[in-house]
Amino acid sequence: MSFKDDIAEDIHSVFLVEDEFAEKHMIDGKEMLANIDEVKTQRHNNNDQEWGNLKKKKKSIILYVAGKDFGRLPAANRILVLDGRNYLVQDAVNDNGMFILTLEVA
Repeated sequence: MSFKDDIAEDIHSVFLVEDEFAEKHMIDGKEMLANIDEVKTQRHNNNDQEWGNLKKKKKSIILYVAGKDFGRLPAANRILVLDGRNYLVQDAVNDNGMFILTLEVA
């Protein structure tokens, strides 16, 4: 087994364990385990206030989901439906099979 295989296995056995970090969410009509990072989301939303941005920025969330469950990495500016609410994909990164999505309330 390679290191990449170990990381891929850890996504569900460590990072997306329902009893510890992850919760079931409906993402684009498909139920899957995901983690909304409340701490990073709060920091991300506060950064604009600290830098004195005058225009009102919409709230964003940081979502972690297994790429294997999600499918193709979503493109920026694509609408994603999370738990019945529309979000605009601001950024999407594939970190060794774990997708890190920055979503803005649409």
